Amino acid sequence: MSAPTPTGAPHEETMRESPPEVAPYTSQPMPEHGPSFPTPPATPQQRKASRTGVIIAIVAIVVLAPVMLCIGAALLAGSFGAFVASRQVEQTATSRFQFAVRDYPSITIFNSAGTISVTGGAVQQVTVVATKHARALSSDAARSQLNGMNVTATPTNAGADISATMAQNSSLGQRNITLQITVPATSNMRVTMNAGTITLRSITGTLSVANTAGTVDLQNATVQGASTMNVTTGTYRVAGSLAKDAAMTVDVGTGSVAIHLPQATAAHVDASTRVGAVTVSSWAAPIQKSGTGQSATFDLNPQPNSAMTIRVGVGGITLSAHAQIA
Repeated sequence: MSAPTPTGAPHEETMRESPPEVAPYTSQPMPEHGPSFPTPPATPQQRKASRTGVIIAIVAIVVLAPVMLCIGAALLAGSFGAFVASRQVEQTATSRFQFAVRDYPSITIFNSAGTISVTGGAVQQVTVVATKHARALSSDAARSQLNGMNVTATPTNAGADISATMAQNSSLGQRNITLQITVPATSNMRVTMNAGTITLRSITGTLSVANTAGTVDLQNATVQGASTMNVTTGTYRVAGSLAKDAAMTVDVGTGSVAIHLPQATAAHVDASTRVGAVTVSSWAAPIQKSGTGQSATFDLNPQPNSAMTIRVGVGGITLSAHAQIA
């Protein structure tokens, strides 16, 4: 029999090793789309399709990148051009010339850029109204541009010589010269322009007209003799007639030709394009195809007494019976 332990005396604690804790059971969720399996290797067709897609993507990037750059540059240039134009100041100066000329004169006209408008009048004299236009970023700059333009009109033994020229232009300036000219209704004309519009109204004579870039427009004109019309890039139009024994040659590099003559015109026509169409209405014409171009050689009416030779590089030819162009 053991003695009782005194109250408050120290005692030994019996240490017990606790069993390991067991985590409560939780159910594991199944994959939403079922169990995963190893991806099978790509077939040769799939690998070929993948390579083709990559090649197409690369080609698209290579091709489209320069296009997008060009579009962006054009938009930027257009915006800059519009900004510059909105800040420009315009200056003009007008001069007038008038003098008598002989009967059936020969008139020579040149203009660097702008417009030439010639109208046949009832008297034997030449009248020229020349207006110089200049736009620049300041009034002084525009005035300087005007000073770089020169217009002369002088009588000659044969008729008259009219010239409008320009000095070297500033890249931020815009210049052109408008020539409004009246000549005798019966005049031989030699007209040359680098860029712009040439219009001849109510003129009868031998005509030699050349325009590097722009339009040549003959209205109510009667073409005589060996007349030549040359347009490098642009449009040639005539509404008028061919005199007896006239031989008109038209040559347009890139652009279009529209000739409107009276139905009764007795002319032999030789027209062709290297690239483009020949269209003839009001007359029966055999149209021949030659590669990318067309041609037509025929008479507008029996017993022709005049001739037209028309050549267009890239563009079209239209020939119809109308007094005037709409």
